[in-house]
Amino acid sequence: MFPEPIEARDYGPVVHSLYKTYQNCEAKPIIAPKKGDPLRLNDVAMACVESVVARFGHMTGSDLISLTHRMAPWRKAYVLGRLPTAIDLQEIYEYFAQAPTTEPAAVAIVAWQGVGSDARDDQNRPVRFVLA
Repeated sequence: MFPEPIEARDYGPVVHSLYKTYQNCEAKPIIAPKKGDPLRLNDVAMACVESVVARFGHMTGSDLISLTHRMAPWRKAYVLGRLPTAIDLQEIYEYFAQAPTTEPAAVAIVAWQGVGSDARDDQNRPVRFVLA
């Protein structure tokens, strides 16, 4: 769903454009999107977003940080004190493809060319994701 890399940052994996948009929210909940139009999402993308919100929407920022910091793709890419590094999307896919259904984060969005459905974004670029 994101054509840009997913970066390993201090507080977990981040898509840079979303970070820039919401960085002033700090630890406060994001009530409504600042930009974009959710009505432009196709059914597959909307189902993915709804699934992620249903699974993780109740969690606090601290909960999400703790959860993502336990995951191998973030741990492998992150180095304290270094500029953000892109998390290898193949590693994200493999991590979630092998995750048992009891994994606390068994839902992943992966913007990767070889995974998921044939969904496309509003610029007709392939958008790939896994709902594990």
